[in-house]
Amino acid sequence: MTSHAIRIALDGVVKLLSQNLYGEPDAFLREMIQNAHDSITKRRGIDDGGGRIDIAPDRARATIAIHDDGIGLSEEEIHAHVSTIGRSGTGELRETLRAGDPARAASLIGQFGIGLLSAFLVADRVTIVTRRLGEDAAWRWEFDGGTQYELAPTERAAVGTTVTLHLKPSMHEFMSVERLEGLVRRYADFLPVEIRVAGAASPTNAMAAPWDHEAASDDTLRRFFARRFPKERALTHVALRGEVLGEPLRGVLAITDRTIELGQGRIDLYVRRMFVSGHQPGLRPPWATFVQGVVACDALAPTASRDRVVHDAALAEVSRLIGQAIFEHLRAIAARDPATLAGALRWHSHAILALCAEHEELFRDLADLMPLKSTLGARTIAELVRENPDGPRLAYYCHGPSAQQVLPLCSARGMPVLDLAEPYAERFVLAYASAWPERLQPFRIDEAGAGGLLARVPAAEAMRLRPVLRAAEALARRERVELAAFDPPGVAAVRLETRRGRGARELRAAVEHLGTPSFLSAALADVGGAGADSAILYLNAASPLLVALARRNRLAKEPDRTVLGVLLDRARDADVDAEERARAFEDLSRALEWALSTPEEEPDVER
Repeated sequence: MTSHAIRIALDGVVKLLSQNLYGEPDAFLREMIQNAHDSITKRRGIDDGGGRIDIAPDRARATIAIHDDGIGLSEEEIHAHVSTIGRSGTGELRETLRAGDPARAASLIGQFGIGLLSAFLVADRVTIVTRRLGEDAAWRWEFDGGTQYELAPTERAAVGTTVTLHLKPSMHEFMSVERLEGLVRRYADFLPVEIRVAGAASPTNAMAAPWDHEAASDDTLRRFFARRFPKERALTHVALRGEVLGEPLRGVLAITDRTIELGQGRIDLYVRRMFVSGHQPGLRPPWATFVQGVVACDALAPTASRDRVVHDAALAEVSRLIGQAIFEHLRAIAARDPATLAGALRWHSHAILALCAEHEELFRDLADLMPLKSTLGARTIAELVRENPDGPRLAYYCHGPSAQQVLPLCSARGMPVLDLAEPYAERFVLAYASAWPERLQPFRIDEAGAGGLLARVPAAEAMRLRPVLRAAEALARRERVELAAFDPPGVAAVRLETRRGRGARELRAAVEHLGTPSFLSAALADVGGAGADSAILYLNAASPLLVALARRNRLAKEPDRTVLGVLLDRARDADVDAEERARAFEDLSRALEWALSTPEEEPDVER
């Protein structure tokens, strides 16, 4: 067996790498700024010079030039680093400095030696003119992304480097001053180096983060958030201060009025003062969709494209600390500002219910402040109990279509009802009842029995309605039929799932959601199929319509069986809300009572 070297066809590989490494063409400016910043940082380690980056668009030439007054490059460095993909002079310097000068090592950003590739996202040719500190010679380097580059001596008065990008015709939009300024603020707002665009009199970037000073006030953080996210309304702010693997974790988060329907809030992530991503997976706990803000931590490791960070122990720790900061903030405002907390809870009950389910300590702090959906609107448990005729015995439902059957029954009694259809809501209420049984005894109304809302029918009355019951059983399509008594009398029948029926429905929904293979779907459908015990149809013994049908005792005849069939179909209709259902039963009852009370005409007989 013999070994052979892998051969790479270099023609076009630079452009191919640039197009597939970076997610969006904007990244070119981030990489150019990063290289210029590191050049300035290297010079600052030697003398007092360096400290400015100028970005100069030229519409006449269709170019963007990035000037810096950093340390510059020697001929050897151009060959070794600029012209060698994957070899980073900055990365090598950082490793050299790590032991002797860790602060300076940490200030360097570059690490992979591939940033120049990003230029070919927008340019078809790149020119570099550079002069190294301490050298008289200057160099001009030119490359079009192929297999050869050109290098020749040139003239340059000042130490530093100018990178000129010759833009592709499709990328002339990047010559817009406004576009370039926006990208500078996005990617490099916190870099401690002046960045000026198109010869501006003042820097475009802020050059400092608000948390650079330990004494930064909450007011400072609030003003920063308002400038950063002008379209978001912050309900309350969370200052983020911690440490991850010896590196500071800083930032400001806010709970805003952005609901989950609008999508989760953005968290802008910075590493070594450079923007990495606004949507970093794993940066926050899964429940913390309601926070938005800015986070900075140098313990995180950017990927090669610098539009994400590596999923590692450092990222997991940042996520944990963000969750802890939100948790502690909610506890603090529960004690000092419950009105503000109540407002935040009303906007984000879904996510905070999930948080309460995971943290017993927070649950006890927030339980009496948490607004829940109900037939009266958003109410706390205490508020609903005060307005409930049965006090702590409080009705709730989890499945809306089933609940529409019995909400008219609750309305007739003046009972408010909790809507616990969203995830974690029922878990929260049952935990509340377990913690404080004297305050709450919840019962579920959207399943068979309706939590006691359906009363038993006395034997004598049941006997009178027996013909109606038998006829209904014949029409019930394999569902059980029972007699019960309930208000209002105008609701002649209700259909409620049994627990088995609810389990079958939820199984079918899960199968559809997961996209289960057809052969398995069929088997699960058999397991979760409707059966005789999946639901119960309750006939209302107090209904005048049913009483009239029983009195006529003629249900064997087709017209009366049709009357009963229409009534049962109305009870089964899951797409009708409670108010419409009640009105429909009333209209149906009046019409059918009139029809039943009309005497039959004698047939004409020829004499």
